[in-house]
Amino acid sequence: MICVLAASPSAVAAQGARGSLVDSAKSAVPTPLDPINVEATRDEYLIRRGFYMRRTSEQGTFLDPAAVEKKAVKAKLATGILLGIPGLRIYRNAPQVRNCQTTPESGDLSSRFAPRIYIDGVESKSDMMWFLQPNDVLAVELYMGPAQIPLQYGGTNTPCGVLLIWTKH
Repeated sequence: MICVLAASPSAVAAQGARGSLVDSAKSAVPTPLDPINVEATRDEYLIRRGFYMRRTSEQGTFLDPAAVEKKAVKAKLATGILLGIPGLRIYRNAPQVRNCQTTPESGDLSSRFAPRIYIDGVESKSDMMWFLQPNDVLAVELYMGPAQIPLQYGGTNTPCGVLLIWTKH
């Protein structure tokens, strides 16, 4: 146990349990620090499309241009950029949301786990992923379920989520 006997911005004296006295003095003069320059770049296209605004105000998983660029180096297909996103798997070059199952619109059973896909804001089929190269992708947004999805991309009418892919122009 330590009892503080005197305290000021420049000095502290304290007495320990055994009666020893400790003095500590601090300089009252602040130490100047070198300025720090922070630079952040935002893609103008993504600003106009609302990517950065949704990233701060919505739930979901976001891969910004820097994250996509890192993943694109190793990816052989555009879907390779999506690898490692929790809750998402790639099956036959098509993204699928785990723990989600709907009745497929066609005979293709792989579509029953598929999120709704938008490429540059336009709804697309999952086979459009075949036409994208990893270096074509600028940013990615993934919303896993109806509660996360922005209203302009389906809201509660999309049980397996929404995948937004933004390409370089």
